[in-house]
Amino acid sequence: MLNCVSIGCKVNQAEMEEIRSKVCADLPDPESLRGRQSGTRFQTQICVLNTCAVTSVSAAKSRKLIRRLIREYPHSRLIVTGCYAQAELEVVRGLVRSSDIVVLNNEKNRIPEIVGSLVASPTSGVNAQRTTHNVRRITHDIRDDVARTRVFLKIQDGCKNFCSYCIVPFLRSQIWCMPPEEVESEMKRLVRNGYQEIVLTGVNLGSYPCLVELIERVSGIEGLKRLRLSSIELNDVSDELIDRMAKNPVICPHLHIPLQSGSDRILKKMNRNYKADDFIRRIEFIKGSIENPSITTDIIVGFPGESADDFQQTLGICRRVGFSKVHIFPFSARKGTRAEEMKDRLPPETIKKRFILLNNLAQKLSLRYRYLFVGKEEEVLVEDAGEGFTQRYVRVKVEGNPQPNQIVRVRIKEVGNKYVRGIVV
Repeated sequence: MLNCVSIGCKVNQAEMEEIRSKVCADLPDPESLRGRQSGTRFQTQICVLNTCAVTSVSAAKSRKLIRRLIREYPHSRLIVTGCYAQAELEVVRGLVRSSDIVVLNNEKNRIPEIVGSLVASPTSGVNAQRTTHNVRRITHDIRDDVARTRVFLKIQDGCKNFCSYCIVPFLRSQIWCMPPEEVESEMKRLVRNGYQEIVLTGVNLGSYPCLVELIERVSGIEGLKRLRLSSIELNDVSDELIDRMAKNPVICPHLHIPLQSGSDRILKKMNRNYKADDFIRRIEFIKGSIENPSITTDIIVGFPGESADDFQQTLGICRRVGFSKVHIFPFSARKGTRAEEMKDRLPPETIKKRFILLNNLAQKLSLRYRYLFVGKEEEVLVEDAGEGFTQRYVRVKVEGNPQPNQIVRVRIKEVGNKYVRGIVV
């Protein structure tokens, strides 16, 4: 059995999908491993954990998951990788067992090879430990390559923006981009395997050279029903990108654009290269080009020095934009970042109150956005248990329990707290 657990960003999820896929493709033929199998499953239980360090909470979750996997799978071989393993290598080494393996970010491409060696020789790899980020779990027979509905494809890694609160550039400093021909080839393979939606991800996706040309190139792949972009910075949302999104039905009209703060003063302290008015103007352009686009975002509350007025400006921009979803992060000082050295920290109770206020507004805005689709017909990619997402990333519960991995046309009839309900047309 192969147990893959990923915590943190969509890049981590994409990396885990890639690892799983390569493991399935690279394993030797089962006949050559006869005697190491029990029935159709390998006796070796291998756990791969892709950790996160973007906040203190995600770091704590990473530690908790290491302990949990060791407790739940005492006879397994654990491979720990990701940003927390990179940031706190010695801490991780102190948590794992002597037979477990810690892999740094720049050596992740070796994990399929390591898994293959563990399957072929379960007692090997003891000394490999010294070879030197929302929890998503994939558990299955190692050779199982059952197609899924939606998949994340990492086409870019690394960031050099050095926002003052962010530790990621220190952990993923090496810039890498998958060549366009490789992106196209990999996407064709994924489509052949049954995936209907592919999400292009990257630590700094907008830094991919000629991103619009790549999107134009791959959106025409035969059999690809949907192409979605993961998080992208405001300054990378070009007129050309919005034009392609408006005209090409394969490209989902959904953009995740981090705002972080609605205050110009705080944005400057964060080392964000835009002002609040820049954000508003870009969103107005998007809304003028695309009908009811889904705009989701990230916001940090309680950044050092954030005044009550700064916070009110953030609430005001949220109301003007009408985000369909807001990911809210209480400020978390990360060791080694410039924000860690800022002295004007806010009391935890102030941060908590602001988190609650913003979360309440975010829920109202999300509800208002979903009401836009009542009575309309939308295409839903069914994922499991009769649930799926529209192109605009609205979760739909479909009556009649349609089978997974099919796109069905649904009429939206009512709105729930976190989803809408629809009936197949």
